[in-house]
Amino acid sequence: MLAARTELAGGHVYHLTNDQPVDVALLVRSGSLGLGRSICAPVVPLAVGRAFFAGLRAALGLAGRSDLARHAPGTFEMLTRDNPFTSNRARIELGWNPCFDPAVRLAEAFHWWKRGRAAPTGG
Repeated sequence: MLAARTELAGGHVYHLTNDQPVDVALLVRSGSLGLGRSICAPVVPLAVGRAFFAGLRAALGLAGRSDLARHAPGTFEMLTRDNPFTSNRARIELGWNPCFDPAVRLAEAFHWWKRGRAAPTGG
C-alpha cells in the first residue's frame, strides 16, 4: 500500500523479508500449519541434497516440465542458504515498518493460498 501511494516508489520492487529471522524450518512448519498437511523436512548432507535436486531437474525435464525443472537449482539454493533479500530500501524510501510476526502470518498466507486454489473459477 505504501508503494502504491508514493511517487518515490516509481514501480520499484520492494522485498519485505528480513526483519525477523525466517529460516527454512519455520517456513516448512508454517506451510504445514497453513496447508493443514504434514510436511516432511529431512536434514540431509548438502552433497545428497544437491544430487537429489540435480536428479529432480533431469526428471522434470524428461517429464516435459521444463517450466518446473529450471527452478530446481534456485529452490535448492533457497533451502540451503540465508535469505539474500533485504527490506532496507522499503524502510528508507517508504517508511515501512513490519507489524506482524512471520511465525503467525506465514501460516495464514499458506492457508489463504490454499483457499484461493480451491475456489472455483468463473468462466
